Amino acid sequence: MPSRGELTVVSAQPWEELFKEDYSTESESESDSGCLRIKNRKRIVIRKNIKPWDKMFAILHYGNEGVFWFFYIYPCKDEQSRR
Repeated sequence: MPSRGELTVVSAQPWEELFKEDYSTESESESDSGCLRIKNRKRIVIRKNIKPWDKMFAILHYGNEGVFWFFYIYPCKDEQSRR
């Protein structure tokens, strides 16, 4: 996988549109090695209305068509219901 590039964000909800974000796998320290950093991650959280207590299932895929990040949000009604 290239160390920098464009990532296609795909929601598991069938009616949602695809959109693209930049990513980087380069790290400033050894403790961050193996991490994928998504630029403008906060914009995804706002756009998808993800709450801090929601649970997420995500798959990162790199293939012939590029890098894809598939995700599904398990919404919780509030912070108390996540326990």
